[in-house]
Amino acid sequence: MESKHLQELSHQNNIVRLLAQFVFASRWLQAPLYFGLIVAQAVYVYHFAVELTHLVQHTTTVTETEIMLVVLGLIDVVMIANLLLMVIVAVMKPLCRVSIWKAIQTSRNGWSMSMRAP
Repeated sequence: MESKHLQELSHQNNIVRLLAQFVFASRWLQAPLYFGLIVAQAVYVYHFAVELTHLVQHTTTVTETEIMLVVLGLIDVVMIANLLLMVIVAVMKPLCRVSIWKAIQTSRNGWSMSMRAP
């Protein structure tokens, strides 16, 4: 009777393990969504460049109020792009293997160290 109970527990553990693997593998369903966020960030970079070029080309003809509105628009673009970057980087860890993530962390730490004041 104890053997039958152990078999049932083993079967339940297999089902739970299979379910956990299925849920963990489903993270790849979100990968296209995050790729879309990267494309959206590229669109924001283009929009920023267009607005900045427009501002520089018309510097002599725009009023101070128009300059302020354009600069506020540029700030909005930068803030949204930063938010996109935070979301993309935050989800990168579950999508990448641990070894890739450690390499990214190491290179990022080296970069941040070089940016510190002497």
